[in-house]
Amino acid sequence: MAPPMTFAGIAASALYAITLALDAIILLLALRTAGIPLAEGQPPLLEQLPFYVPIMFAYSTVGALVAAKRPRNPIGWLFAAVALGFAASLALGGYALDVQVHGSAAERAVVESTHIEDPLDLVVTVLGFIFLLYPTGRLPSPRWRPVAVFMVIAATVGRVYAGPGHELFGLATPLALTAPFIRLRYASPVERRQIEWFVYFVALTVLAFVTSLIVGAFDPNSGGLFWGLGAFFAGMTAVAAGVAILRYRLYDIDVLIRRTVIYGATTVGLAVTFFAVILLVEAILSPFTRGNELAVAASTLVSLALFQPLRRRVQGAVDRRFYRSRYDAVRILDAFTSRLASEVDLDAVGAELADAVAATVRPAHVSLWLRKPAP
Repeated sequence: MAPPMTFAGIAASALYAITLALDAIILLLALRTAGIPLAEGQPPLLEQLPFYVPIMFAYSTVGALVAAKRPRNPIGWLFAAVALGFAASLALGGYALDVQVHGSAAERAVVESTHIEDPLDLVVTVLGFIFLLYPTGRLPSPRWRPVAVFMVIAATVGRVYAGPGHELFGLATPLALTAPFIRLRYASPVERRQIEWFVYFVALTVLAFVTSLIVGAFDPNSGGLFWGLGAFFAGMTAVAAGVAILRYRLYDIDVLIRRTVIYGATTVGLAVTFFAVILLVEAILSPFTRGNELAVAASTLVSLALFQPLRRRVQGAVDRRFYRSRYDAVRILDAFTSRLASEVDLDAVGAELADAVAATVRPAHVSLWLRKPAP
């Protein structure tokens, strides 16, 4: 028999249901206003949904799950509040546009005369508090209380006076964003891994959005692709926070970061090589041919040939610089394997094995038990 739901579980489920209901309303409004810009300079709501729906779904799902499992940690409730506020903001914008397009004159007059505040500013404030309180749900230290109070004041003033409020919020937000990095200085091993999960996907999100702005200035289609990638990583930030707080496969973050650095650096190196070879081959063959097909083919072959050697070199450099213990362990095991091929004395092999285990794993004690052969 399943245990009865707690009050926290009921409240989290209710917030989740309300957010999903708003998502359904947003989809309906987007279909009714298809092809009509949501606001001046913005695409239609239906075109924005592929970017924003994953974020709302990830934040609401993770928020409900963490709030139900860890009700005393406010991070889950904050994630749920972000999803709810974001959905409410899109629903209000879609409703106002739908009334303008399909509503009667009386309905349009009511909407224009009714001043409804967009909750998006409050959503951004709640996001700041996620950075400020993650992962324990408490401030990094009592000295951060003025920062929290300052953020509340900035959000409150921003609701009343738009200009000064935005200026105050512009000062408060960077302070909150530094909180996870300040925690790293004195965090426990578990808390350090939790912060690394969160910061890893935040960094990917920022990188994708910045790349979108830079690339979009030259190619709007490619800029949209990176913007969608940034939206995906923003949703994954909530998933990573949920994984970290619930401590599911917490220590896999080291492997994830290592592989990202290795393959990211390898990709950059191959991209530079690819375009450099194209330019070089085109410069050499320009007196003989105008086409660049040969240059592209040659560059592709060179990049394929360099992939494995470049990946091994980058992996070695990353391990030496950031994962020195792992690098030393691999070297010790390689040396042990080479000595084992030429060693015939069983006692010497046992001693070599015990030394290798002690040097790589660093246990408190090493014992080797060998079963005596049958007479």
